[in-house]
Amino acid sequence: MLAQMLAHDRLGAISIQGPLRITGMWPALYDEVGSAFSEFDQVEEQLTAIKVGVHSMRDVDDEDFVASTYRTTVRAVVCSVLALQHLTAEVGATMSLDLGGTDLDVRMGVVARALGFESHAAIAGWDSVHELEQLRHAIEHPDPANLYSEDWAKVPKAWMFSDRPLKVRNGYQDFFETVAERWLEVLPTLATSTITVNAVRGIRSNLPFKKGPSDR
Repeated sequence: MLAQMLAHDRLGAISIQGPLRITGMWPALYDEVGSAFSEFDQVEEQLTAIKVGVHSMRDVDDEDFVASTYRTTVRAVVCSVLALQHLTAEVGATMSLDLGGTDLDVRMGVVARALGFESHAAIAGWDSVHELEQLRHAIEHPDPANLYSEDWAKVPKAWMFSDRPLKVRNGYQDFFETVAERWLEVLPTLATSTITVNAVRGIRSNLPFKKGPSDR
């Protein structure tokens, strides 16, 4: 077992046990992505219940609704990017790859080629990943251009009430699971006696992505 040691002021020494390899937290993060995106089904239902006003618009004026939807958006978007960062870190550490820094686009390119893909950009769903990456940047670096804009797709507070979350989650799921499943296929074949596989078999059926009525 590979143990991560730490010190707790009150409880003393603690050891976090794991397999004999460096592992990322991508399964837990991907689980959170699925949980967050499933909440957009409820957002859609609440939006549908708002009556169209005199200007042929649905006016969202409930501050609590806006705040709760923004928190859901932050979880979905940020964890989407983090899950891929952790997956690339695990692949890179196990296969001794130079990931080229912290940029997700660069890291995905290195990992995709190492796993036998022609290009990460050619994997179905990459456009959804790129969209989420741009939104993550807007969330982490708010400025007037991404707080209010006629280009609403660049404004997280506007994007979250559109139909983009329902569409993007399916593309992201396709991309993530294609890469993750390939990794779980490659991992047992690596020539080292210290590697053990500690992952859920058949991730497509075990992670909680739920499609809404509009996706079916």
